[in-house]
Formats: sequence, structure tokens, C-alpha cells
Amino acid sequence: MNRPFSPIHILKALINVFPFLGITFAVVFGTIIFGILFSILLAKWKLSKNKFAHCFASAYINAL
Repeated sequence: MNRPFSPIHILKALINVFPFLGITFAVVFGTIIFGILFSILLAKWKLSKNKFAHCFASAYINAL
């Protein structure tokens, strides 16, 4: 029987992907850290008395 798809192809693909998992985790970790720090900054600006910072943070948050 000639099958159009063999499960062994999944294993071969995973073996090719494993060397790049470190890069993937680095990007994910960096994105999480950047998102947390940017969120803290936006919250601080939103609560600030500086009119420009407050307006910028409000506009950015509302745009999302």
C-alpha cells in the first residue's frame, strides 16, 4: 500500500527544528520581558500628571 503521508516525516521535521528551539525561546522570553516593561511604563504614564505622557499612553491603549 502506497500511503501519501507517513508519520516518520513528522519525526524528521522535528529533528530539523530542535536546534532552533533556543532561538525561539529567546525571542519568546525577550518579548515577554519587553511587554511587561512597556506595560509598566504605559501604566505609569497613564497615571502621570504630565499631559503629553498621559495623552500618549491613553491614545496607545485606546488604539489597541
